[in-house]
Amino acid sequence: MPKSKETPIISVIIPVFNTGKACLELLDALLSSSFKQFEIICVDDGSKDDSLSLLNSYSKKHPKVKVLHQENAGPSAARNTGIKHASGQYAIFVDSDDMVKTDFLKELHAAYSKDTV
Repeated sequence: MPKSKETPIISVIIPVFNTGKACLELLDALLSSSFKQFEIICVDDGSKDDSLSLLNSYSKKHPKVKVLHQENAGPSAARNTGIKHASGQYAIFVDSDDMVKTDFLKELHAAYSKDTV
């Protein structure tokens, strides 16, 4: 499946360390959003479980999901790696074991847009 050419407004950066299955639930929630101008950057931070393979498999099916891998350096370093690869106008961080509402991105964008007008 080809990657989307639409420029994202929001880059969602997710540091991942040994939380592959929980992260897939988070990705499902984000991808169900009615707000579509976003990308997801998952940074595997040297996971010792099957997180990286789960994420790579998932990203092949979902063009909005980009997976990066680095040696374990901690969540702050993983976030910084994500920032370097982000193409959105705005970047947000979500932990891989968090859960968000389906319209989290839509509500976030609406709140920001209202505050900047």
